Amino acid sequence: MGDDAPPMGGVATASRPALLDAGLWLRPATWPHWVSVLARHGWIALALAFSVATAGRLWDLTAGAGSRIQALYGWIPDIAQFSGLGESVLRGDLGGAYADPFNQAGPAQIIGDGLVLRLLAVLPGAAGVAVLMTLVASVPLLVGGSVAASLIRRLPDSSTLVLAAPWLTVAVLGLIGADEEYLMAGHWWQIPVLLLWVLAGGLSAAGRPVLAGAAIGLATGLEPWGIVGVVALLLAPDLRRVAGAVGAAVAVSAMLWLPFVVSGSFHMAGYHWTVRADSAWSLLVGAGSPFPWSLRLLQAGLVGAVATAVTLLWARPLLRRHAAIRATACLLVPVIIVLLRVATDIWFGSYYLISPVVVLLPAAVIWALHRNIAGAWLMLASWLVLMGAAGRGPFALSAAACVASVAGLFFLRDVPLGQEEPS
Repeated sequence: MGDDAPPMGGVATASRPALLDAGLWLRPATWPHWVSVLARHGWIALALAFSVATAGRLWDLTAGAGSRIQALYGWIPDIAQFSGLGESVLRGDLGGAYADPFNQAGPAQIIGDGLVLRLLAVLPGAAGVAVLMTLVASVPLLVGGSVAASLIRRLPDSSTLVLAAPWLTVAVLGLIGADEEYLMAGHWWQIPVLLLWVLAGGLSAAGRPVLAGAAIGLATGLEPWGIVGVVALLLAPDLRRVAGAVGAAVAVSAMLWLPFVVSGSFHMAGYHWTVRADSAWSLLVGAGSPFPWSLRLLQAGLVGAVATAVTLLWARPLLRRHAAIRATACLLVPVIIVLLRVATDIWFGSYYLISPVVVLLPAAVIWALHRNIAGAWLMLASWLVLMGAAGRGPFALSAAACVASVAGLFFLRDVPLGQEEPS
């Protein structure tokens, strides 16, 4: 039989359209360029579609006697108050920012909220509100998809299934309404704080302690509890350099907070929370009891101690593993810190768990599609976080999710992903 003869059956393989070749679609490296671009980046359009739909669904909330932004902020009282305080600071009134103990937001947060309000004034009322709602609603979706895409880039091979991770992440977050919850909760800096912790862990692992510490300092400027992220600095290859990183964190934090502390009207420490009946603290101090800042510091110490043990025992050993595993460790340490904080808290808002799930879920999807036990544990943790965010026993479910996340971290050591790499 000659070289040009058709195979048995009488149909030449060359006559089959290339796009109908099933093997082609199972090998991303052989995809046409436009297919590759769509598969790798099309999830961004899906995220924006969800956020635009959410903004449209909530548009009626912007109707009222005043401006649309005033009407929207009327539904989100915390952001309204923080923006007003930020406006005062931008006008030079530092003393009024913390005159009322109710303000427990960091100075960088209230200034950021004030700047957002000023930027909105540049756009026509309807356009400004539409842009704000769409952008804020898109944050959890875009972050979740970006985390998945970032891990894919670090994997030695990207199968068709693994490339679906950003799409699956965005679809799940959009379908459960994470974008709407994030927008309407009004605490828009929770995710940036967690991302700064992730950045600090990555910079520490890369041997850049000063920048890592500065990231923790900025996180503390956004939220006082941002300082607990110093645990992520323990991901440094050389623990002797952690002291310098902590020094940078303290310096940046002081630079942001001191002008308000010395203003003469700093009463932040005078605030008392109320202990919920389903909080573990109710067993010690009683449900409905006031919870002062002194106990907040005790809580922070407890969270920091447990997170430090987890980081030293199970995260640091992964620093010499493949880049994808190292990156996952840098993601999970901040997630575990947040889950410990929520598990030991005395109050709960569903937005507490939006930030960890947008980092935890894509990591879970990636490793589940990679078919290993770590992915199964992380998927369990993600499910527990989502159930907790719905208000079903959030403290207990956050504790359980923390345990599952630690198990996922532990089993990452067994992922057969290339040889160990030198630090």
